[in-house]
Amino acid sequence: MPTTLIDLRLVEKRLRASVPVSQHDKARHARYYLADPFLRFYYRMVEPNRSYLAQQIYDPIVRNFTEQLRPFVAGTFEDLCRTWTLEMGKAGRLPFMPEFVGSDWHGDVQADVIAVNWREAQVLLGEAKWGDDAIRLEVYKSLHERAQRVLAHMPSPKPWTPHFALFARRAFTAPVVAAARQDGTRLVTFAGIVSDLGATRPRPVRRALVGRHS
Repeated sequence: MPTTLIDLRLVEKRLRASVPVSQHDKARHARYYLADPFLRFYYRMVEPNRSYLAQQIYDPIVRNFTEQLRPFVAGTFEDLCRTWTLEMGKAGRLPFMPEFVGSDWHGDVQADVIAVNWREAQVLLGEAKWGDDAIRLEVYKSLHERAQRVLAHMPSPKPWTPHFALFARRAFTAPVVAAARQDGTRLVTFAGIVSDLGATRPRPVRRALVGRHS
């Protein structure tokens, strides 16, 4: 991968969150992504339909947009959830200050959101679901089961203290809310993310206009 694209911030290199920060320079199996959301949208949604656009054939364009829009937004939602996790850590609203926030993949095990503090051996594992329905208990159980498989690949001289988060587009079912209250799993909706990030953004400094009086 040419470093020029990374230097220009057109492409970003992502490493597994389970790789210690001290090993990032030597880490392998990285993944590369378009850094700009507008470029991601263009190459996912527009570029494949250029021939149809040139010939003004619109039915296949509408069909392709309909099929691809939800997966595209779901991936963007995962990015937003990672941003929320980082900002909440910086604001002191997580149990620990993350040293690294990202995602993880190891074989067939995927984790949408992982925040890690290597010094304290604490980790937050989260899953993001962009769907119309409320998150059901099956998703909640899947997160906790998958978390154990992720933790098994994380090297540390001491046991990890795990925390959990579920991110939903709209809501959670009553059984999920009840289970989360018992073990402290964070339940975060898209509306909550928008509200939290809006509250943590620095407010613009208002400069007073000083006028001269004659």
